Amino acid sequence: MLRGLAQHMQYSVFVGKVRHRLGRLDWSLIRGSAIITVGTTLARLLAMAYWLILARALTPEGYGFAQYVITLGTLAAILTHPLGQHVFARYIGKHRDDPEQLAQVLSNLTALLIGVFVLSVAVTVPILIVIERLNLGVLMTFFGITLYYIYWGIASGFQAPGRLMAVTLGSNLLQLVATYALIEGFGVHDPQALVIYGLAYVPVVVGAQLLRPLPVRLALGYVRRAVLSEVLRFSWPIWLSHISFTIGLSLPILMLEHYAGSTAVGIFSLANTLTALFGVVSLGLTTLLMPKIAGMPRERHLGMLMRSLVVLMVINGLTLIAYVPLVQWFIPLAFDTAYLSSASTYFFLALVAILAGVNGLFTAVLVGGGQVRLEAAGRTLNLLVTALAGWLLVPSYGVEGAATAMFVGTLVSILLYIAMIGYSALRERRTAGQKAKEHSDAGAVLHPNPQEPGADPAARSHDQAQQPISNGGYQP
Repeated sequence: MLRGLAQHMQYSVFVGKVRHRLGRLDWSLIRGSAIITVGTTLARLLAMAYWLILARALTPEGYGFAQYVITLGTLAAILTHPLGQHVFARYIGKHRDDPEQLAQVLSNLTALLIGVFVLSVAVTVPILIVIERLNLGVLMTFFGITLYYIYWGIASGFQAPGRLMAVTLGSNLLQLVATYALIEGFGVHDPQALVIYGLAYVPVVVGAQLLRPLPVRLALGYVRRAVLSEVLRFSWPIWLSHISFTIGLSLPILMLEHYAGSTAVGIFSLANTLTALFGVVSLGLTTLLMPKIAGMPRERHLGMLMRSLVVLMVINGLTLIAYVPLVQWFIPLAFDTAYLSSASTYFFLALVAILAGVNGLFTAVLVGGGQVRLEAAGRTLNLLVTALAGWLLVPSYGVEGAATAMFVGTLVSILLYIAMIGYSALRERRTAGQKAKEHSDAGAVLHPNPQEPGADPAARSHDQAQQPISNGGYQP
């Protein structure tokens, strides 16, 4: 009977701990992340279907050319993309409860966006002319990505995951339907005509804002040089980070195009496309984590990061076990055998996708917490290591070398984040301990020990009267 009572008490304690931990969870973050995760899963499936239809319709060389064009469009949006996704999201998430402050911030962000957009066009077009790659596909990709990520940042900042997912799913569905219609309905197999990737974002984003507008209020009178300067000071490390990140992702394709041609780009790109499923969970967590972090006390950042990392690594780790053998079976079945590559290519690209999800969580926490310089340092290190590894490996090993270079660069940047965040947390703990000790010492000076000479006798007798005795009462 006593054993049963003890077991019941242990069970009650366990249930109480579980309830306490569940009560500490941020359920709004979990609900929003669930919406993003489910929507992103569908969006990634639609995006994969788009790329897979494109790969089936084109030869590896044609598919590689299409990927190369979209890569150039992505590089053209290298400044406008992070301005929307990170800067808009961060400032809206921080000020969304203050309409007046929010209107001022949004007005200045919009003015900055216009200037950055014009600058991007002025720089991109002459470069494309020089390298003989100026075409409508690159420009449409640039404009579509810019528009989409501005909406992404606004919806993320306002914590509107439903509308964000509606736009994501709608644009991906439109890409898929339009591409399928061109291929099957009109018999188009020209990679130039099939690059409609960016154009599909425009009607969906515009339609979403007209039907269910987000509360965006702008006024020219709100634009202030001081506010723009403050936003620029915050933004430049994010730009540096994104430039490093985007060039790092683009380098393998650019190097393969240079050293091995469009066919190698097509093989590498298809293998990389199939790793998109590893980014589903991380994207859902990252999208809502950064605005949440912006409004949280600093001491809670590390705990939320660790909980998110556990969820991410468990799910992706289980997926990785079955991925490599399945993908080697799937590619010859669904595509031409010319697309098939080695097992190491698929393994390293899967690891890159998993680590990219981890990197996204670090980005959400660091940017949301205002530590953008550390995040930018990691991205820059990733770029430098990827460039060095690619220069050494791609000319000799082609597709395998590109996959390995991406893995090495991503891993090194993650290790830097872990080391720096761990060091920062340790330093904060030491600082907090020193402050607590100083506060305790100050209290001892203000309230001397009653046993010491010079203490007030009345205070000593009162303190002695309040000392607990063995039966739990107090001396009379």
